[in-house]
Amino acid sequence: VLHFTAEPSRVVAFSVMHNRFPANMNISNRRGMFEAMSKGVAGTEGRLLSESKTELHGLEGREWKFEEESSLTTIRAYLVRHDLYQAICVVPKGQPCPRHTQQFLDSFDLKGGSEQ
Repeated sequence: VLHFTAEPSRVVAFSVMHNRFPANMNISNRRGMFEAMSKGVAGTEGRLLSESKTELHGLEGREWKFEEESSLTTIRAYLVRHDLYQAICVVPKGQPCPRHTQQFLDSFDLKGGSEQ
């Protein structure tokens, strides 16, 4: 797992993550993989607000928005072969900044092809 986070303040965080699944893991059921991620994305303390399909260079992905006690989190995830890439934005629940969240998520890009 690779995980990079920038925290411009104590209550805001921007992260990117990369997970590689084992080569022998069956990932042919992409919809099922995303559904499983959807169930776990908010954890035990969060409440899922929305889920939508997203696309990046023809790659199918998902975007989830959920809230916890004091924060709003938005995650975009893309499954490329056996690699899972995620862009994550956490902002205070009382002071959401949709513009910065959108700018960060839209800045995420994958280089090196779009094979699924």
